[in-house]
Amino acid sequence: MLDSQFNEEILPPLEEPVAAYRVRRSPFDYKLFSCYAVDFLDNNLYPIVTDVEFNVASKYAEEYNKDLQEELTND
Repeated sequence: MLDSQFNEEILPPLEEPVAAYRVRRSPFDYKLFSCYAVDFLDNNLYPIVTDVEFNVASKYAEEYNKDLQEELTND
């Protein structure tokens, strides 16, 4: 798993489980992108990485989605 930009230990507990990780365009710069954890309704839960190039954000989403699928198949 890629190193994230935040410390998970200081986040409040999630009320909604993470359904996937999505790449979204930055609201501040149309050339930059962010990767977010989303719930089953595709609502943003928290950012993984923000305001980076598309290939960086998509790589984070790919890796986190792969880890999420592995967790689901192991349960």
